[in-house]
Amino acid sequence: MQQKKWEFNRILSQLRNLRGFTQAELGKRAGIPAAAISHFENSQRQPSPESLRRLAQALSVSVDYLIGLQENPKAAGRVSKRSFVTLRR
Repeated sequence: MQQKKWEFNRILSQLRNLRGFTQAELGKRAGIPAAAISHFENSQRQPSPESLRRLAQALSVSVDYLIGLQENPKAAGRVSKRSFVTLRR
């Protein structure tokens, strides 16, 4: 099985815009500074597993969907082992 390219920054930006949130609004909903949201969207930083959980919850999607491992936004809301390995690369 081929490993998917890290797509988190693109997916995060698309979901945020689809929900009509500014970076500040998403940050407030997720309890994450707006500057961190900007860094994530611009691939300047990778989120911690806890930040991923908070962002997924704020955007009403699963963590696996948020990082591009799942096509269904509601499937498997927990961080899977595969997801965690992908984060560490």
